[in-house]
Amino acid sequence: MISLLIAQVDDPSDREYLTWLFQEYHRLMFHTAQEYVSDQYEKEEIVQDSFVKIIEHTRKIRSLERYALPFYLVIIVRHTAINHLRKAKTRNQHVFFVESHDLVQEPSEEDVSLDEYAELLERREAVDRLWSKLSELDQYVLGAYYFVGLKTDEIAEALGCSQDAVRMKLSRARKRAREILIKDGLAYE
Repeated sequence: MISLLIAQVDDPSDREYLTWLFQEYHRLMFHTAQEYVSDQYEKEEIVQDSFVKIIEHTRKIRSLERYALPFYLVIIVRHTAINHLRKAKTRNQHVFFVESHDLVQEPSEEDVSLDEYAELLERREAVDRLWSKLSELDQYVLGAYYFVGLKTDEIAEALGCSQDAVRMKLSRARKRAREILIKDGLAYE
């Protein structure tokens, strides 16, 4: 994703500089994010959001002495991580939880045959298992989008982030859900 962000930079010399910067300091940035969160996907989000800020301030960063770069990058990642945790805390205070049995409507006996009913119950159990293995953020994003029907701009407002960030969170949540389903033998690669 970072390479896509860098590719959107207009100035070729800035693109080259940002590519070098990320290659040189990505370990430091991930290590700094790890001080605040342990989840790999959250670390990636923090580093990605940090790099957006870095891109916005490329001119200032390029003017820094090389010895000051690591310090400046650590500060950016720290502030981003703290903001990430603050937003997560606010989000958790306003999170709605969808019961997994609410996700799959239970049909009445008149609506389906016994075989169809058994298959629907299996699906419901699979959703229960999947849902319990997802993080609260994944549950929130997927539940808000697919089950409540909120649009990305509404979710972005609730989470205090951009629509692009919501789309990325949705993409990552779907990927994690698919990985769980594959691991449980309920989906194929």
